[in-house]
Amino acid sequence: AVVWGPVYRTHLRLRYQDRSIARAATRRWRAPPTRAVATDGEGVDARPSGAIPTPPPVAANAPRARYRARRPSRERRWERPVDTWSAPATRGKKKFLSWAELRRLRAQTELKMQSQRLRGPNGDAAPMKRVDGAPPSSSSSVADQILFGGDLSELDFDFVPGGAERSTDDDFVPGSSSSDKPPKTYRGKALVKRIKQLGDARRLDDVLALVERSEIPTTRNGRRITVGAVIGACCKCGDLDRGLTLLRQLDGPGGIGAGAPSYCALIQAHGRAGRLREALLLLETWEKGRGPKDSKIGVGRNGTIYVAAAGKWQKKDVPLRSEKWRDEMGTEWHPPRVAQTRMLLTIQDACASCGDVVRARFFKDRVLSWNGRIQNGRVAYDGVTDEEAAWNGVAKAHASSEDPLSCIAVLREMEEAGVTPSQCAYNIALAACQKGGRPDWARTLVARMRKVAARTGDANMYPDAMSYTTTARAEAGAARGFLGANHAGGVEAVEAMYAEVRGPLGPPPDPQCYGALVDAFVAYGAVDRALAALATAEREPGVDLTARAYLGVMRSQAARGDVRGVRRLAGRME
Repeated sequence: AVVWGPVYRTHLRLRYQDRSIARAATRRWRAPPTRAVATDGEGVDARPSGAIPTPPPVAANAPRARYRARRPSRERRWERPVDTWSAPATRGKKKFLSWAELRRLRAQTELKMQSQRLRGPNGDAAPMKRVDGAPPSSSSSVADQILFGGDLSELDFDFVPGGAERSTDDDFVPGSSSSDKPPKTYRGKALVKRIKQLGDARRLDDVLALVERSEIPTTRNGRRITVGAVIGACCKCGDLDRGLTLLRQLDGPGGIGAGAPSYCALIQAHGRAGRLREALLLLETWEKGRGPKDSKIGVGRNGTIYVAAAGKWQKKDVPLRSEKWRDEMGTEWHPPRVAQTRMLLTIQDACASCGDVVRARFFKDRVLSWNGRIQNGRVAYDGVTDEEAAWNGVAKAHASSEDPLSCIAVLREMEEAGVTPSQCAYNIALAACQKGGRPDWARTLVARMRKVAARTGDANMYPDAMSYTTTARAEAGAARGFLGANHAGGVEAVEAMYAEVRGPLGPPPDPQCYGALVDAFVAYGAVDRALAALATAEREPGVDLTARAYLGVMRSQAARGDVRGVRRLAGRME
């Protein structure tokens, strides 16, 4: 009774309270009786006392009542219609500025702000200063503008005082008659997304112009992510020196520190450009940390004095954690950083792109023998485990080496290690067969992929468009006598591949695949089969053949003297 008594009373109180609320909600509202209203000189209104008053009559040509948009429950009182007879009269139309007036006003404002920035309090020229109080550097860059508010007049893209750059799709030049719309402004995640889009389109100048005129986040993490996106755009466009400059500005003294994605992008770009030494130095720079924090010099554990901006120290020279990262002089250092699995796989891919088999196997063993790592972090993004990614890097290194056919043995090593070769591994082996001049091995691997897919029921193991494209190019090279002329399969092998591509288990229509098959038919002299393949590809939805596929057939017809056929294909190509 002591325990359940208060609980039961509370239950009854809430129950009767809910009933009263429900009864009040279902009760109809009744209007109060209205008093007599005089309408004319003869008498009063003869309406009954309970009638609801009605508004004055509305003219026949008056517009219909407008209803406001639906709002939250606390603003439901504004859902009633706004009648025209009770609406106040408008005082006049609001005047809006035209685009020409807006451009003129913006140009005047920007020129005035530019002159105020360039002039000091006494009317003389004021030097540009960084926010942290340090003197400006001799070489200006985008990172100076992002981090310290420096000048951008020394960059490679055209700079106009007042914040206007050369006109692009997203740019707006004040005072220009060719631009009819203002520039789009991006902030935060939208800015990063737009930078990535421009980087994918290989428009680095537009990226720099967008960063110069946009509002950069003020938080450390926001600035790090934004500048990291600019570094990624530089890597996609091939401007690695500018990317390294931005990275040094971020990780240098007074910087905010670069993130792992920026390092991974630069490492991968340097590896694919054949600059493996710089990629390895970037990994070493990440692991040894950023050096002294608040001082220009620091003392390593071996007693050597290091300059913070030089970066000549090693990882073993950084003070220990037990000493709170402080050296003998009391200078605090940045702690060393750990290279995660993603970065190790990226440096392995850089080694594989350069054909360095020894280093690729070293980083594979380092990843798989690291028990404290975050395992299989890539599965959620691309469905690839760490073991599969590491072994694929080894296979790619063998395929890019001087002995590409040694990649075939890696497939058996993967099976012995308990890793099932995926479609990506087989495609790497097919590329090795093309490079090594063995089209017969490529045909065997394609047949094996189909058997494995049929046996295991895994639809992802069937050969895709890249598999057939690589095999067809290997056949074309063998037919022309470039590589593997003794192992050519003839036009029958190309027809079998064409039938598999067109079959029910074939890949989706792909222009590159059809172009490679047409080129293989032309290499074997089967022009009629090439023309039939061209006609089939043109009827496929979403397949837009390149001019190279047509030109190969036209060249073969020209060698035969078929002028009419050349003209017909030229008209179809247009």
